[in-house]
Amino acid sequence: SRSDYDGTTEFQNQRVTLHGNYYKSGLINNAGSDAFFDRVRGSGTILIPADGAEQGRMPLIVRVMDYDFGKRDDLLGELVIDAADLARSGDLKQFPLARNGKPEKGQVVLSAKMVPFHSLFPTKASATGVAVSAVAVKDQCLVLTVHSATDLRKADWGAGRNDVYVQCYRVPPSKEIVPGKKLPGPDKKTLLPTGTTTYPFAFQLRNDAPGSAEIRAGDRAFVRYDLYAHAVFANWRDPCLRRMIAVVPCRPVPKLELLSPAQQSTPLSPVYNFSCCGMKCNAQGLVSTTLSLDRRAYCPGELIQLGGKVVNETQKELPVQVVLRQ
Repeated sequence: SRSDYDGTTEFQNQRVTLHGNYYKSGLINNAGSDAFFDRVRGSGTILIPADGAEQGRMPLIVRVMDYDFGKRDDLLGELVIDAADLARSGDLKQFPLARNGKPEKGQVVLSAKMVPFHSLFPTKASATGVAVSAVAVKDQCLVLTVHSATDLRKADWGAGRNDVYVQCYRVPPSKEIVPGKKLPGPDKKTLLPTGTTTYPFAFQLRNDAPGSAEIRAGDRAFVRYDLYAHAVFANWRDPCLRRMIAVVPCRPVPKLELLSPAQQSTPLSPVYNFSCCGMKCNAQGLVSTTLSLDRRAYCPGELIQLGGKVVNETQKELPVQVVLRQ
């Protein structure tokens, strides 16, 4: 008998806004009334570059949203927090949700910390070989972590389930918070500086991240990692780019001998034209080979550099064949 499984498991999902006025967590598909962001590493992490002055007070509007493809997302609940105060407490805190200025069903659990910007983003050209634009560098970075959003109202009709993410942003300068009224929405209009701007970013993989793999046993299975970047424009023609990357597994640690160069040589040996009655006859000359690899272990997607030298003292052409066995 045979049983098949068709589906995906997400090990890590993290996003970062490089330029803009609002920030988002990862999306929890089919979460329903309860979304737990800690199950997938990075999905609840929101990085917000900050100025040094915001270490004292940093008011943020936090919205729990239901994603809907092709139409406006639904607001499940919202609140205002002082992110700097939350960071100083060092604790996980639960906040009740509101909507349209009135209490709403549900609550969200948050934590935060304030760290130097350069501890999360590569800001020196020596680290990446690329000079980072000064406008893209801040003093501090708020790491806001969404742990869960539970007991949420149902926003989809019928059998649909909420697809939950969290959005946060600073209060727009032209708007103010009025008690008992709906909180102001984010200012989605922003201008890119003229010319070329280089923004730094970095993602830390979990220590037990499985390595990249393409497994063709039976049907097919794979473990893949990619970087996806896109810019959101009002005309819906959003430029985007996706690049696959190869990840070497951290566990188990590769043996040191597998990372050392490998070389195999065959001394000069005679090549015969034919054999008769088990005897090799009519020697054509001597041939020697030397093959080398920069190391003995590779992961899927990596470039294998093969070097070699063949000394052919015969008058015959020698075909070369390379076989890769996994």
